[in-house]
Amino acid sequence: MSAGVELAGRVVLREERDGYALLVDPDTPRSFVLNPVGLFICRGLDGTRSVPQIAAAVRDAFNGAPDEVGEQVQAFVDGLVERGLAGEAAARKET
Repeated sequence: MSAGVELAGRVVLREERDGYALLVDPDTPRSFVLNPVGLFICRGLDGTRSVPQIAAAVRDAFNGAPDEVGEQVQAFVDGLVERGLAGEAAARKET
């Protein structure tokens, strides 16, 4: 997935004071707790950045990010896409 990725329009990202967040799908009983890195990634899912660009931003923002951060960010975003919580920006606008 190299195009811009964005969260689905129905998804609610609720940031907490401790740097964590809740990602809520109001159409289902599902919600997900995000740690600060997950929150950072979700903030980057604005439809203008590719997953590699978001991974590079994670690498820059978090000291000690592992060498495989790109693969980890890709896996995280793939999980969001599989659950219908995110997708390619262009594909979303066409439907």
